[in-house]
Amino acid sequence: MIWLNWLWVGLTVLVLAGCQNVGLSGSTTATAVTATGDGCEVKFGVITSLTGSFADRAIELVRGYEMARDDLNETGGVLGCTLVLTTKDDASNAATGITAFQELVEQEQAPIVIGSFASAVTLPLVPLAGQYRTPLLAHNAANDLVTSLGSDWVFRTTGRLDNSVTALMDYTLTLRPENEPSSLAVIYENTVFGQAFAQVVTYYAKEEGISLVAVEPFTPSASDFRPLLERVQNAEPDFVLLSADQLSDALLLIKQSREIDFSPQLFLSNAGAFTSAQFLSSPYADYFLVTLDWSESANWYAADGTTTQDFIDRFQARYGVTPGDRSVNAYVSIVLAAQALEMANQPEPLDWNNIAGVRIRLRDALRELNMPDTLFGPIKFDSTGQNYHPPLIAQVNQGQLVIVAPAEHQTGQAVFPMPNWSERVIDEP
Repeated sequence: MIWLNWLWVGLTVLVLAGCQNVGLSGSTTATAVTATGDGCEVKFGVITSLTGSFADRAIELVRGYEMARDDLNETGGVLGCTLVLTTKDDASNAATGITAFQELVEQEQAPIVIGSFASAVTLPLVPLAGQYRTPLLAHNAANDLVTSLGSDWVFRTTGRLDNSVTALMDYTLTLRPENEPSSLAVIYENTVFGQAFAQVVTYYAKEEGISLVAVEPFTPSASDFRPLLERVQNAEPDFVLLSADQLSDALLLIKQSREIDFSPQLFLSNAGAFTSAQFLSSPYADYFLVTLDWSESANWYAADGTTTQDFIDRFQARYGVTPGDRSVNAYVSIVLAAQALEMANQPEPLDWNNIAGVRIRLRDALRELNMPDTLFGPIKFDSTGQNYHPPLIAQVNQGQLVIVAPAEHQTGQAVFPMPNWSERVIDEP
């Protein structure tokens, strides 16, 4: 746990450096509708990666945010007011994310902040949310420290990393003959995101008595992974768990695995770029086994009766692509924030001239929120602000995503072991 202690020190220094003065002055962000018919607005602050290394995937979140905003406004808005998303670009780095949070809280007087895309940007916002006493809906970050650091102001809809790793590995081991020893290799990017992943996998392997034959970190944006891959290949693992937060790294790792004909029994991943819609739709993703927070095959639906297929059809009509789990998570996060604000407005209307009071009541409403029916599955936060979200285990088979577990969402069986690269025909993009 030493690296966790150093991470906490680093986060504290970073936040304090960017947080000289914590402003909590009140200001009006929403007003009653006037007699002249002029409308009012409610602002939600959003931090996401419009530019930088995460921008190619953060667009999935932006689409979900925008669609939720428009759907809510078409049905009366929030508290009878137009919902406005005030979005700040974190440029895919933590320092800019801190500045964005401060601007949303101090200048925009947003009652809640939603975001960001990546753990590395989101984690420094966790202590910041407590200092500013402003709810942070950190729905997309994979690192479990987001809700393990003990903040009363942070909430996460995405399931815990350790739960998804356990579910993935438990299922994978059922594919092998009973009592037959299994060996595992881990390839992870040497960042906050990747280190958390490696720690969870290493702990699981130790507890389950799995032979961990290789643990290989890599520097993001490297140009040649073949020496690393050859070392892992020489260790002859049955399974290879991979973690990368940048799409370019994920694609290059698999392309170069093919070049050296590295074919374990399965490639696995449970978060990051390997579970992105862009990777899973690539020609290199076939037979990958992954955990997902959502799939178009999942039988979840919204409280108003909206089905997954309804949402997919509208999303495709608007954006020309099928939504991934991040888009649905982002959509539902806006909806649940709106629902919590409606709850906070009862039994006494919120005093928007006291924004600090609004934030406290909104935080308390989020704690009490219970949404058994959403497009993203049931949502209810525990005492740490963490939602329990059951992971779906899926495999790409000839370009199609097949849900293999749990049984209630299953659409097919896993192909095991996966074919060697030499047995596949891949159409290069």
